[in-house]
Amino acid sequence: MREATMCEKTALHQPDPTEQGTLRQTENEDKLEDDLFKLQFNLGRSIRYHSRRRKFFDFWDKLTTFCSLVFSSTATYGVLSTNGKITLISGAIVTIFSSLSLVIGFSNKARDHFDFVKQYSLLERMSIKEVLSEKLLKQITDEKLSIESTEPPVLRVLNEMCWNEEAKAQGIKPEKWRKIKWYQRLFSSFFDIVPESIK
Repeated sequence: MREATMCEKTALHQPDPTEQGTLRQTENEDKLEDDLFKLQFNLGRSIRYHSRRRKFFDFWDKLTTFCSLVFSSTATYGVLSTNGKITLISGAIVTIFSSLSLVIGFSNKARDHFDFVKQYSLLERMSIKEVLSEKLLKQITDEKLSIESTEPPVLRVLNEMCWNEEAKAQGIKPEKWRKIKWYQRLFSSFFDIVPESIK
């Protein structure tokens, strides 16, 4: 009669409910931290973008005002000196700059972008000062989407440049930065050049 051999199996360790709860809590905290980083990154990029736009329009507002004042004085000199050519040219230049300022509204656009910077900065401070929670992230995300719905169309190349600036500030390695050509950078404040080529 063949003797049966009994093999005793070692039971696998089953974590108790306390360990499972701790693991689940750690995973949730890690996810919240990741979501917070992504949210703060996007807020930082938006602040950089609107700061650049504000400076751009502020520059053109000051330039058109300065040129209008200078050529207004030149036109006055032309009238007093009975030089019709100087008066005509100066008057035309004043009209051009005044029309640009009026139609485009440089000062209004600069003020709008300054307001966007303030709104995004408030959300960024909230994300830093308040206790991290899923409710907080949802609240900030909802307010961020609300602000974005009122924004003018975004210049994609300039936005990617701001992405790189924020990535550098956050310590992200250069090999992960967006690849942007020099000519795209040159005109980034005016219009986009093949933005779909940026990777």
